[in-house]
Amino acid sequence: MSAERFFDDLARTLAEPMPRRRAVRVLGVSLAALAMPGVSPRMARAASTSPSQTCGAGQRMCWTSPDWVPGRPEAQPYCCPYPEQQWGCGDKANGYRCKNECPPVNLGSKKKQKPTWSAAKYPGGRPQRYNCCPVPDFDPVDGECVPSCRFTHGPGAHRCGKGCCPRTQRCVRHTGECKNCPPSRPLVCGPECCDPAEEECLDVYSARSSNTRRRQCVEKCAPGKRRCIASDGQLGECCPIGYPCCGTSCGCDGRQECVQVIFDSGPKKMCRPKCRAPEQRCNYFCCTPDRMYNDRNAAGRTFCRCRPGP
Repeated sequence: MSAERFFDDLARTLAEPMPRRRAVRVLGVSLAALAMPGVSPRMARAASTSPSQTCGAGQRMCWTSPDWVPGRPEAQPYCCPYPEQQWGCGDKANGYRCKNECPPVNLGSKKKQKPTWSAAKYPGGRPQRYNCCPVPDFDPVDGECVPSCRFTHGPGAHRCGKGCCPRTQRCVRHTGECKNCPPSRPLVCGPECCDPAEEECLDVYSARSSNTRRRQCVEKCAPGKRRCIASDGQLGECCPIGYPCCGTSCGCDGRQECVQVIFDSGPKKMCRPKCRAPEQRCNYFCCTPDRMYNDRNAAGRTFCRCRPGP
């Protein structure tokens, strides 16, 4: 903008009726823009308002106007969530709502994706590392995309530290190295090596891995039997093949039925006595319909409760 045009616009603006305080503000911002070579009035106004005064650390601050000219009311700022790399400013068409640049499903490839950012931050709060990652096998970690081991190393490959092991090698957890199993125990099972003559590799509950499931060597059942494993990975009995498991047990007797019971730790199947009419199943109780009601446990799961009888 030339100086002549700048002062013509400023004169027209100040000639319009406006409150004294607004006129002083317009004059001050315009002079600030003139004093800063190459900076427009809108940029000067944005620079005069620090994002840290309006938005949280590491958030993006946007404005409800694509431009600002003399005579137009000031644009209002709005904040987009943390981190600022994930969010773009909106426009009038979408009501100046923040745009998620990493939605759960990529609009082009139609594949799932997930944002990740580092715990390490710059002084202003912006994370030092940010990525929008596809999630084929593993969740991204601390601002870095974790590659798909199956895609890069073939079927049976598994994660080991920051790399991948082929299915023919085990992962040494504390070093993040891939190692061959000895000839006496050639079956690779996550971090372990199994003897295929006596053991099988199963995905079961492990107290050694922060109470999560992991692949480990388990003693084989006798011929004609199979292992019952609960939905949470708890290891159960060996039951005859074709005999229905109920959680970790080999089914229920004739006076019981296998039901799914809701606990704070999650749903589990267990044997409970059959209900007799007019009672109906209410979690692990038998209850009349007039005493039944729904409740929520600590994990947010809805389950049935039974009020005490008369």
